[in-house]
Amino acid sequence: DGGSPASPSGVLEDLQISVLQSDGTLSAASGVQTWCGTNQTGQDVFTLAANTTYRVRGQYIINTGATTHTTAMAWALAGGASVASVEYLVMLWNAAANAIATAHSSTHVSGVASKVLNATSTAVYTIIQFEGIFVTTNGGTITPQINFSANPTGTNLMKRGSWVSFSKLGADTFTKASGWAE
Repeated sequence: DGGSPASPSGVLEDLQISVLQSDGTLSAASGVQTWCGTNQTGQDVFTLAANTTYRVRGQYIINTGATTHTTAMAWALAGGASVASVEYLVMLWNAAANAIATAHSSTHVSGVASKVLNATSTAVYTIIQFEGIFVTTNGGTITPQINFSANPTGTNLMKRGSWVSFSKLGADTFTKASGWAE
């Protein structure tokens, strides 16, 4: 077995994850920018293999100024990377830590292009959770991005505890894996 430790289900997970341990500084401007901020660029890029299926998940905790704006997500491919399919679900709500949010927006996103996730808002805290499947054609790198429709003003931060992960599931034809008896 190669001496590798097994998980309780017998399946090992090939995981890439980036967790912010300090706030990332976001640009006070409209336009696409890296998810983790200008001071955390060592954490913003993930390497993807060719012909592979990935489960992507993450959580953004964003603190901005109060000028009305929308928030969008995008994915920048580089180094020859290309995707056959990108499908993910997003939930977004506005609430500071320890505050209750009574409304949220949600959407299904298809593709890597920038997708607006909410109506215009003046809220200073935006929480985004996302999860989906990415299928690559060619390997390379991918950088998660966010985009404000207008300059939110103030100090804009991707807060500590925000994270993104890619779990390699298998080949681009992957449909099922199980460590349990069937």
